Amino acid sequence: MARRKQESLLDVIADVVNIGPVWLGPAIAGVILIVGWLVLPALMDRPTGGLAIGPPLAILVKKVITPLLVGFVLLVWLGARIRRLWTRRLFNSHPNQASIRQLSWRQFEQYVGEAFRRRGYAVTETGNPAGDGGIDLILRKDGQATLVQCKHWKAFKVGVQPVRELLGVVTSEGAQAGVMVTSGRFTAEAQDFARANRMELIDGDALGELIQSIQLSERTPSPCAWLSPNPPASAEPAPSPAPSPACPRCGRPMVLRTARRGTSAGEKFWGCPSYPQCKGTRPA
Repeated sequence: MARRKQESLLDVIADVVNIGPVWLGPAIAGVILIVGWLVLPALMDRPTGGLAIGPPLAILVKKVITPLLVGFVLLVWLGARIRRLWTRRLFNSHPNQASIRQLSWRQFEQYVGEAFRRRGYAVTETGNPAGDGGIDLILRKDGQATLVQCKHWKAFKVGVQPVRELLGVVTSEGAQAGVMVTSGRFTAEAQDFARANRMELIDGDALGELIQSIQLSERTPSPCAWLSPNPPASAEPAPSPAPSPACPRCGRPMVLRTARRGTSAGEKFWGCPSYPQCKGTRPA
C-alpha cells in the first residue's frame, strides 16, 4: 500500500531513508557513489556508432548526476535524523495526558507517531498539510500496514462518521488495520461501530496508558540497552514496580487498569502493556 498513487524514484528513496534505520541513508549514498562514479562510467566510456556519445555521457553521470543523487540522499537522511531527534524530545517532554492536550494538531500527530515508533513500528508521516482528516500515519510491522488517523480534539467527542470514513479508506487502500487516536473521547456509537468492524479506537485515557507502558518498558534495564535507537528519557533509576502477572498471550508483565465502560465499568483488571497490539487481560 502506498501513500501516493504514482511515486518517482526520488520519492521511493526518500521514503526508504525516512523510515529506515540510521545507517541506511549513508549506505544508499555509498552504493550510488560507487555505481555512479565507477561502474556506469566504465560501461559508457566508449564511442557508440562511430560518434563520441559514450564519454560525454559518462562524464555527465560521474560529475553531475551522481553527486546530485548522493547529496539528495544525504540531505534527506540528515533531515530525517533531525526530525527524529525533535520528535523524541517532544515525546519525552510531554509524559502525561494533561501535557499532551497542550500540543498543536501537528505536534499531536508527530507525538502519536513517535509512540508507535517506540513500540517497534516503522512509521511514515503522510504530511497532510490541512490537519482536517485523512490518513496521518502509516504503520508497518511484520509485513502488515496499518492506517492511523489522529483527532486532537480537546473538548469534543469524536462521533461515528470519522470512524466510518477511516474504515472506507482502510478498505480502499488494502491496508490490514485502521486506528483512530484522539486526545478526547469517542461517542458510544463510534465505539460500537469500531467494535463491529474490528477498528481500533484509542481515546485520551488509553493513550495515557500506552505512554505509561512505554515509559515503564524504557526504564527497565536491558542487556542490549546501548543498542536501542530510543534511549530512556531519564537516566535516573526508577523504583521497582509491584509484581504483576504475565500476559496470557505474549508473556509480558501486565499493568493494572480500570474498565471505563461496559458492565464492569469502574472495576480494576490487568491489561497487557502492548495494547492495542496485544489485548490480553486478567482479572485483578
